[in-house]
Amino acid sequence: MAWVAERVLRHRKRRWSFLPAPIFSEYAWEALLHLFIADAKSERLTGNDLATLVAVPPTLMSRWMKYLGEQKLIDGDSHGEMDVLLTLSAEGLNAIEQCLSELQSLGHEFSIRQNGGERR
Repeated sequence: MAWVAERVLRHRKRRWSFLPAPIFSEYAWEALLHLFIADAKSERLTGNDLATLVAVPPTLMSRWMKYLGEQKLIDGDSHGEMDVLLTLSAEGLNAIEQCLSELQSLGHEFSIRQNGGERR
């Protein structure tokens, strides 16, 4: 699933060449995807790392970290401390895997339709 998450992030960046970036402002989603990929690579990210990867000011990422912690989607910090190592919680990991699995299924359905197959 990390492969799917990496492709989602790559596609999100490519959309900016067609439409203005602010239209696609989903900072928390991107942060969760980066944490998912880091987990798959046995790496850990801080809030500062996420702010850089998502291209948002640290103050904004701090607020999202607080929210994600309150929602029990991340472990490591729910106070917005930017230097604390973060990881997805079990709930967060499960939710991201489900989202990515569904997205992968949609891609498969699209491929079948493009090749003249029937959708079941």
